[in-house]
Amino acid sequence: MASLSGHSPVLDFIFLSLGTMNSFKIVPLIAGLFYLWCQGSYKRRLAIVGVGGAFVALVLARFIQNFGPHKLRPLASPQFDFANTLPSIADWSSFPSDTTALACAIATAIGLASPRLGLLAFAWAAFTAMAKLYGGYHFPSDVAAGAMIGAFATYAIHRSGPVVDWVYDRAESARLAQPGLFAFCSFIVAFQLATFFNDIRSGAHIAHERLSYFSHKP
Repeated sequence: MASLSGHSPVLDFIFLSLGTMNSFKIVPLIAGLFYLWCQGSYKRRLAIVGVGGAFVALVLARFIQNFGPHKLRPLASPQFDFANTLPSIADWSSFPSDTTALACAIATAIGLASPRLGLLAFAWAAFTAMAKLYGGYHFPSDVAAGAMIGAFATYAIHRSGPVVDWVYDRAESARLAQPGLFAFCSFIVAFQLATFFNDIRSGAHIAHERLSYFSHKP
């Protein structure tokens, strides 16, 4: 991918600009979950499975990135020459791809509900993976691992029938009892998934730094 990056304005725009926007790479997949929610009880259940799978996949991917062996990103490696440079994440470990994990978790839920829509969802997930490869964020093995984590997380939750049924029953009760509050909470959850919980993670990091500062202040 390094041989392509920076040599085509069209590809650079598609993969380095559009492909890195959360509203472009993840929101369409989350919109697919909302579509499932409007298609009856069985597909509503799968929409909940998709949300749970996405959350678990993202947590697992970030845990491995943070606590597993550090793997240098292609864009930070002297072996490659990528047009894209993002100093803020260049020193993060590249394994696995959390974006691909999240995208494939949602795509798996959509595929369980509708094979035809699932093909579209996986095609979109593949586009997000290509953007990560093109920009030098990840190696192919990082993307493959992220895809497996996402698919496994959603499938595992789907197979835990009683747990999903319990969550679904509570969600349905909340939707019928407080539709406005339920819609509000659904929007918040969707927004956080679309932005990879960045605000929450940043806030926790700032709070930790502040607490450390005051705890060591004489």
